[in-house]
Amino acid sequence: MDASSWDAALDAWRPPAPPVSAQVREAALQTALTDDADATGSPSFALARRALSGRASVLDVGCGAGRASVALAADAPGTALTGVDPSAALLGAFAARARGASVPVRTVLGAWPEAAARTPSADVVVCHHVLYYTASLVPFARALTDRARRRVVVEIPWEHPHAWMRPLWSALGAPERPDPPTAPGAARVLRDLGLRVRVEGWTDGADPWRGREEALVRHVCDRLGSSDTDRVRALLDEYGLPPRGRRTATLWWPAP
Repeated sequence: MDASSWDAALDAWRPPAPPVSAQVREAALQTALTDDADATGSPSFALARRALSGRASVLDVGCGAGRASVALAADAPGTALTGVDPSAALLGAFAARARGASVPVRTVLGAWPEAAARTPSADVVVCHHVLYYTASLVPFARALTDRARRRVVVEIPWEHPHAWMRPLWSALGAPERPDPPTAPGAARVLRDLGLRVRVEGWTDGADPWRGREEALVRHVCDRLGSSDTDRVRALLDEYGLPPRGRRTATLWWPAP
């Protein structure tokens, strides 16, 4: 898969109209703001931590409230942290979490890669669960690499995070979608750029929807372009979705 094919597959998997509702967007924001899951046992954490020594620095692109990077920086004393995100609310939560962990922090408001010009370089650049929401993979990854002095560590689902909804699309009579973009496909694109990308697959056992069934139904309705919450709820029960363990990939490569 080349860069244009990956981008085309990504575009084909964008949610149909109508766009994400304000209710779903607010629910997603609240989930991110309160996300305190422990990420320290993941391969992504270990691979980033190994590249930190001395008075190092970490850049977190699409930082959200800091799950990917605050504990990482706190585990390497003296490490400074920068977070980039298009949400001012999430950047506020990110900064508060970092200060609570006694981590020096700065924030950059904006979307990547447009915000790259206003963002300092760092020893390690991390980017968790953002790649499938980019407009184009190549400029996004190039900007990550340009800001890294030692290593880039990217975490994404093994395949597009909406791929598990394919049976639901079919049941609702929606047009068949092409094969979804995947982490191995992204790695091939990045290797074509000359990056020495390595991939580690693992299973994330966290269940972000536990106890949030109604939020899940609203989320799926938005992604499927459906307003029939009862039908979607019944289909989720029928197919036993979503899966309770998500296959995940960590992609990492050294700075050139």
